[in-house]
Amino acid sequence: MSRLPDFVNGKLPIGIHQCSGDEFIDRFCSGEERKGFAKSVSDILDFAKDRNARYLFFGGSFVTDSKLPGDIDCLMAFVLDEFIPSRTERITLGSIRLDIQFCSLEHRAILDSFVYLFSRNRYGAEVGVVQVDLYANSEVWEIKHQPDDHAIEIVKRAYVNRRLIDLNEPTGILVTIHGLLSDGPWNNEIAPIASSQGWIFAPYTYETNKPDLLFKSGKRAAVVDQFREWIYELSQRYDAPISILAHSFGTYIITSYIQGFANPPVGFDSVILTGSIITSSFDWNPYIGKSVARILNMRSPGDEWVKQMPQTELKKYIGMDTLFGDSGQAGFQTPCTSLFEIENSIFNHNNTIKRDIVETMWMPFLNGNKNALDTEQHIKMRRR
Repeated sequence: MSRLPDFVNGKLPIGIHQCSGDEFIDRFCSGEERKGFAKSVSDILDFAKDRNARYLFFGGSFVTDSKLPGDIDCLMAFVLDEFIPSRTERITLGSIRLDIQFCSLEHRAILDSFVYLFSRNRYGAEVGVVQVDLYANSEVWEIKHQPDDHAIEIVKRAYVNRRLIDLNEPTGILVTIHGLLSDGPWNNEIAPIASSQGWIFAPYTYETNKPDLLFKSGKRAAVVDQFREWIYELSQRYDAPISILAHSFGTYIITSYIQGFANPPVGFDSVILTGSIITSSFDWNPYIGKSVARILNMRSPGDEWVKQMPQTELKKYIGMDTLFGDSGQAGFQTPCTSLFEIENSIFNHNNTIKRDIVETMWMPFLNGNKNALDTEQHIKMRRR
């Protein structure tokens, strides 16, 4: 006889309900509409046992009486962090979307936060969760650390970290920001490369035929504000991590945005700067784990435009904006473990953005740092 209670209005009663793997499959993978899930769920259970997972939770629409749930939501808890699989791992389940969150017993408060989220629907109402007993007679999980709002927000933003996803999900969103007197024709080169690797390609454009943007603070502020509205709307439209590739004046736009928020509404996994006109004294450390996770700065000793940025003659036109400088040539002075810099003598202000650099340096950097911001925030939460 199954230990799972009957549905009430199509849903499980509030609480955590334990059952065996066979009981779970009998209950939620039977009937004409759901029988196709049986193999997928069996694969998840086998995966969990093979990897020595300690607890396994299922939530969402899959544990309701919905005849055709759109996905399977699962939380897998391990004894130690080191047992957590690499987030690059994949389970192929045909057309079924699978979301698996990984956590470990080493961080009980974080695991409690995940279980808390699983036991609430999108509107905050309590719902039933199923705990599959992988080893027979394990105890039913009890939330001992009631998470506060901050903990819940961090876990929500880390919700996609270390998960197995269907192969149709985008790798991320790549936003490019061009410089002055240009609409970024190099986007034509980057677009097919990024798209072929699963990125949503989203160039940001602004009115750029007026060089006085460099000299008038009011116009600079207007462009940054325009970007602020645009990037927030983009983040709301797509559920995917965002990375930035900025050139020349575009480096000013993205750095101004990052500098403008203590806790930004939109953060970035990676920021790649080329032809950077940001001051070399800019310190990235306060923004790591809040606004951005990783920064790659391309240094070009022969950059004919960047080398003019610190000059007195140009400064009197730019005004007192201390954000301007020559980091695209000199690099950044303040050490930061999340900042990486690449210098080659062949680089100038424009020739860095070519296929060889995009394919061999930038795309590996972007792909290797997917979900890096969530990881940084996860680490900060553990240290609290």
